[in-house]
Amino acid sequence: MLDVRHLADEILQQARDLLPSWIEQVANLLSQGDFVAFETSLCTFADQFALRLFERMLHMADDALMQTRDRARYELVGTRERTLVTSRGELHVKRRMYRDRETGTYHMPLDALLGLGARERLSPKVRMHLVDLATRMSYHQAAWTLAQFMPHVSAMRVWQEVQRLGATLDEAVKAKREARYAGKDARTIQDPKRRVSKLYVEADGMWVRARGSKRHAEVKIVLAYEGKQAVGRDRRKLVGRQVVAGIVPGQAVWEEAVGAFSETWDLEQVSCSVVGTDGAAWAKQGVDVLPGAVHRLDLYHLYKHLRMAFGVEKAAYAEICEALERGDWSQVEAVLRRAERVRRGSARERVRSLRRYLRANWEGIRRDGAAESLGAMEGQVFHQFARRMKRHGGWWSEEGAHRLARVLAARASGQKLTVVTKQEQNERAARRAFVERESVK
Repeated sequence: MLDVRHLADEILQQARDLLPSWIEQVANLLSQGDFVAFETSLCTFADQFALRLFERMLHMADDALMQTRDRARYELVGTRERTLVTSRGELHVKRRMYRDRETGTYHMPLDALLGLGARERLSPKVRMHLVDLATRMSYHQAAWTLAQFMPHVSAMRVWQEVQRLGATLDEAVKAKREARYAGKDARTIQDPKRRVSKLYVEADGMWVRARGSKRHAEVKIVLAYEGKQAVGRDRRKLVGRQVVAGIVPGQAVWEEAVGAFSETWDLEQVSCSVVGTDGAAWAKQGVDVLPGAVHRLDLYHLYKHLRMAFGVEKAAYAEICEALERGDWSQVEAVLRRAERVRRGSARERVRSLRRYLRANWEGIRRDGAAESLGAMEGQVFHQFARRMKRHGGWWSEEGAHRLARVLAARASGQKLTVVTKQEQNERAARRAFVERESVK
């Protein structure tokens, strides 16, 4: 499609046009000893040279498409220009438009060749940069950071990209749930990639400030992994980590999690699922939907409640810990009753609260060695979600928080944060059909 000889001539022409003025500019900068300005000038020159060369290549490709079209069917009606914001600057693309005499539709085959969506101003790479930065910092900070290296993109546009991707991921998660629970054809369910006998699953909620009548909203998070692998001194990583998160009811998030996990693991081969929670009622619902599930109370939350009741009383704290270690509820209850009798007011109420908590989660406290690899959730919540969503001054609409949680969960699961929506995929498919149809002829 591209004549290499013409392209070489174009490179030489570009060099003749740009080099003289740039060399003069560099000479002045070197005499001033301003290396920052010199480096900026060098980057600008390289970007301009590459963009102009790319524009010329696209023009040559458009010429080739014009020559190979079905002239009897496709009528040339003119040219249209579009400007794309790329990571190296603005790219100005002129391409020809054709009318299909049979259907009356209009086509721009160069857009189809490049896989560009209609009316899209940002290049796919820039859109991916937007989303990636927005998962690590606020929308305004992401826009400011990008502005240091490329043409300005507003914070609103960063927000729009995250919301668009979040909506796409939301549809995908719901589709997996429906395929698992709504009797869809088995052919629509992706074959699992991994087979394990034991699966570790942890669930926890994270509260964020919300707009409107609700002061707070809970982001429910479900984490699954096969175990932990040592990667250095005192460091381990989760094997096969998969995460599902969103502002949804407890039963729904577990069904979404099972739908998503069934594409990673063959759940029919799982004989034991260890479900770790903080004791929340919705979190313990995972025992009902996972194969061979047993509940284990997260040790972080257990010790947190123990410290609230006995933190400053070392003897009482040691006594209750010893009773818990033995796994004898009658002994635990005896320790709590003795502690309750010698306390008054709020101190007594804290002991009563601990007793209710231990009684409600006793089956998850008893040890049998099945929970040797739990305890990853708190770190995952902090690093993958809280650092982004619980920043100082942050507050969210319920839909905005839900979609961002979907994006953060996808990133934590190792998914590529592609920014192409279903509508854009359909548009690209239609345009590429035009190009492929003409190339065959």
